[in-house]
Amino acid sequence: MMRWLQQLSAPCRVTLLRACRAADRGEDVARFSTASLQQQEPRKTPLYDFHVSHGGRMVPFAGFLLPLSFGAEGVAASHRHTRSHCSLFDVSHMLQTEVRGKDRVAFLESLCPADLRTLLPNRAALTVFTHPITGGILDDLVVSNTSLGFLHIVSNAGRRLEDKELLEQRQVEFRARGQDVDLVFLEPEERALLAIQGPNTERVLQHLVDVDLRDLSFMATTAARLGDFRCRLTRCGYTGEDGVEVSLRAEHTAQAVEMILESDPDCIKMAGLGARDSLRLEAGLCLYGSDIDMNTTPVEAGLSWLIGVVWLWLECVVWLWLERVVWLWLESVMWLWLERVVWLCWSV
Repeated sequence: MMRWLQQLSAPCRVTLLRACRAADRGEDVARFSTASLQQQEPRKTPLYDFHVSHGGRMVPFAGFLLPLSFGAEGVAASHRHTRSHCSLFDVSHMLQTEVRGKDRVAFLESLCPADLRTLLPNRAALTVFTHPITGGILDDLVVSNTSLGFLHIVSNAGRRLEDKELLEQRQVEFRARGQDVDLVFLEPEERALLAIQGPNTERVLQHLVDVDLRDLSFMATTAARLGDFRCRLTRCGYTGEDGVEVSLRAEHTAQAVEMILESDPDCIKMAGLGARDSLRLEAGLCLYGSDIDMNTTPVEAGLSWLIGVVWLWLECVVWLWLERVVWLWLESVMWLWLERVVWLCWSV
């Protein structure tokens, strides 16, 4: 049985475990059909039709169909354009989550080492979900402390099911103690995410939004309007360039993208997964599943600066010290002792 479970993909294991828990609670498990345990067809973002009509070369990625590149322009050309001008990336496949309730900060701090109590309103921070015992990284994410009374999370699409499971399990634990936490998962069908990246981002967007982008510093976030559409702007990105991420309702996405592209066609172009990955690599930014995973701690990944709440990491740090320092010392002592015993036996 265990060997069969290990052969299933991570999403299938999560679905199976959810079905088992639902059965234990006496709930209807019809929604957990055998088809859901098979590899599902890739989903589409709100911009799928737009990508196809604009020459997007669509490929499956993290459970979604996304453009690798556009038209005859290769990845290298798109990469260079982003570095010299700016590009628009569809990142709607990423998981967006709202954490609400008066205990939302304590809730999220129980899952990651960020010091969210000191995170000012309308500021964002990069952090990681960590394993409670090993300290291994379960996913990396950006948390925004909005002035509207909720935390906005953007995490990796490839860890969508695992992140949902992690958050839902901790929510059950908090609610069992009478604490106030509510989760709202924003699926791509209702909420899209765009990333405008490059040195000319501010120039392209400024006349389209109702806020002064000069006041929107790095890792700052605000509710705004993009044309006639309500959205959330966050000064961040994952290309090593200046940039803004735009979260907005799915039904407005295609119109918003057309408006942005038409505002300065020579300066801003669409870009795909290929350029996004090459830009990330050139900037030396980690990718979950490739550079970091659950066997890597923030310390080992060179991300010690993410650790804000020291007491949460005390046990992990002590364990690492015992494992890496004490064990090496014991190993060297044992070898010396063994060498001495062999030498004495040989002398006799």
